[in-house]
Amino acid sequence: MKIGIDATLLREDRITGVERYTINLIRLIVEVDDTNQYFVFFRKRYPSQLADLVARLKVFISPFKNRVVTDQLWLPCVAKKLDILHCPAFPSPLFYKGKTVLTIHDATLWKYPETRSKGGELYYSPLFPQAIRKSSRIITVSRNSKKDLIHYLNIPDNLITVIYEGIDDSFTKRNLQQSSEVKKKYNLPDRYILTVGTLEPRKNLDMLIKAFEIFLKKYDTDHKLVIVGRKGWHKSLDTAKQLKSYVVLTGFVGEEHLPAIYGLADLFVFPSIYEGFGFPI
Repeated sequence: MKIGIDATLLREDRITGVERYTINLIRLIVEVDDTNQYFVFFRKRYPSQLADLVARLKVFISPFKNRVVTDQLWLPCVAKKLDILHCPAFPSPLFYKGKTVLTIHDATLWKYPETRSKGGELYYSPLFPQAIRKSSRIITVSRNSKKDLIHYLNIPDNLITVIYEGIDDSFTKRNLQQSSEVKKKYNLPDRYILTVGTLEPRKNLDMLIKAFEIFLKKYDTDHKLVIVGRKGWHKSLDTAKQLKSYVVLTGFVGEEHLPAIYGLADLFVFPSIYEGFGFPI
């Protein structure tokens, strides 16, 4: 079979949960399947995390910077001879006529519409109903996500398959030398509470900062709050001036440094309003 994977979401400077899912899906499926051909579609360039696999894939790179042109014009043209196209993050192209499989990680767009970006509201939300109707199968990542998708989108139970997500082995190992280097690189305090997530309303970070302020007033502690994550569509956090010295914003952290940052933390907190599953846990 000729199997396509829409990896146009991948950008090296913003590898978060959905991107990590896509990268590891490509890596591992190639390892276990030497029968089928895999056609992988990128925008601008492929990430370095997949550089060693390129020779084993049929790689296509969109010449267009524009997201809509890549999705709706370029992708249907270059993918038209596939047996099936897997879209691990976005709805399938509006005019794509072939068979598709969608991964829908959660029901955020419909359950918490106030937390979605303008792009999600104006572009992706209207495309999902038609993508679901013509999909041969929908993958989601937890039984709770399946329940929510059935409720909000009226998808038949037998169309959805739950496939649980795994975690990279690097997160179970400790490297003391690397931990020391990472601590210095990101100016991490000796003792800290950690949270990891894109800076956007769904992650509930403003509420976390308010809770941390109460914590500091109530208890004598030398802990600081470390927030790891790139800027999303809601690009600022409401950090009171008196908290500036207690809150550390690292910005985006690559996968090679995340295990050390987790390992150095005294406590992990996950205040997100809603997740399909949530890799940080």
